[in-house]
Amino acid sequence: MYTRETYFVLGAGASVPLGLPSAEQLRLKILNVDLNSLPGSTALFGPEDRALINELRKKYFFATDATIDTFLFHHEKYREVARVLITFLLIKHHDPPAGFAETTDNWYSWLFAKIVNGTKDPNDIYKKTRGKCITFNYDTTLDHFLLKSLTHYFNREPEFFKPFFESWGPHHIHGKLGDWPWNSSSARNLLNDEVSKGSAISAEKIRDIAKGLKFWFEDSPTPEYRYREFENNAAMVFLGFGYHDDNLSKMFTRNLTQPTRWDTPRYLYGTGFNMNTVELEELKRRFSSRMIADPFGSLEFLRRYQSDIAI
Repeated sequence: MYTRETYFVLGAGASVPLGLPSAEQLRLKILNVDLNSLPGSTALFGPEDRALINELRKKYFFATDATIDTFLFHHEKYREVARVLITFLLIKHHDPPAGFAETTDNWYSWLFAKIVNGTKDPNDIYKKTRGKCITFNYDTTLDHFLLKSLTHYFNREPEFFKPFFESWGPHHIHGKLGDWPWNSSSARNLLNDEVSKGSAISAEKIRDIAKGLKFWFEDSPTPEYRYREFENNAAMVFLGFGYHDDNLSKMFTRNLTQPTRWDTPRYLYGTGFNMNTVELEELKRRFSSRMIADPFGSLEFLRRYQSDIAI
C-alpha cells in the first residue's frame, strides 16, 4: 500500500461518516439519554442501574470539558454501568447507513482501494501492506467494512485474511465492540448480523460485548505501539483525532528539553477538522517534529497528502 511504513492513528472523528458520534456527541447522548423510550433498555437496565445512570448524568452535566473516560476516572462507582450504556448507545450504529458509499467523507472505501490496488493474488495483501492501524475507538465499523470487502472482493473465507488483520489491524487500544470471527464466540463475532447491525441485539449479548471495553486509565496493551518502536522514517497519520494528552501519552513520551512537547516520528500528519488557524498552529507546536495539519475531513486530507505519505 505504501513504500514507507505508515501508521494510521484513529480517533472518534474517523467514524463520524458512518453515523458514530464524536466524543462531544457521545457526551450529549449520555446526558440526554431517555431510557424509557429506547427499545431494549428495559431488559438491560434494572432499577439500580437506572438510578446510577441518572446520578451519572446529573454530575457529568457539570463536568463541562470532560470526556466520559476522564469523568469516570474520578467516579469509580459509575464505571460498569457506563460501560454497558456506552455499548448500548454505540452498537446500533455499526451497520453502515444506506448511501454510505456515496458520503462525502468515505475514507473507508479510499483505504480499501489502496489496499487492493494492483493486487491479483490475495496472498500479496499481507506482503504489500506495511505499518499498522491503531485506533482509540470502541467501534469496529472499519474492521467490519474491510473484512467483508476483502472476503467478497477476493472470494475467500474470512479466516484467509487473519494474518493481514493480526499484523496491520485495526488494533484497538481501548477494546472494541465485537471481535474477529476466528477469535470469538458467535455472541461477539463482528460478522454476526446482531453485532454488526446492533439494533436487534439482546441485553445479554450487549453486557457480554461491553466487557471488551476499556477506559484510558485501565490496563491497555499499548507498549508495542509506542513511538520508540516505530521505524525512524515511518509516517504517522492522525485521522479524526482529538489530541488529548491522556491518549497521546499511550504512544509518545515528553521531549526531555521541551516538556510541553511530545517526541514523535519525523513524518507526522493529522486532521484538524473545524480547527481555526490559531488552534492548528498550537497543535503543531505540541510535537517535536514538523507536523502537517489542516482543517479537513479524513478523506480530503488523505487525498491531499497521499503523495507525501506514499513515497
